[in-house]
Amino acid sequence: MLCGTLSLQPAHPIHGAIRSMLDETEQLTHLSPDSLMELDVAKHREKVNMLLLKTSEFVRAEVRKGQKVQFGMKEQKGD
Repeated sequence: MLCGTLSLQPAHPIHGAIRSMLDETEQLTHLSPDSLMELDVAKHREKVNMLLLKTSEFVRAEVRKGQKVQFGMKEQKGD
């Protein structure tokens, strides 16, 4: 789900945070079994969920303004 948020134009202001969370999640896949057992999955899930909720807020705000939500983005400078 987190990857999909990068295709939502209204969430552009938090795309940097989303990319960071994707990187963090990717790094977790490289942990040893023992480290995974000690991982606070609920805490990580909470951080991801906060970004998903924020994305939802941005999208709903666009819909309320009557603007069509665009999926997919052209690369923008400073992105």
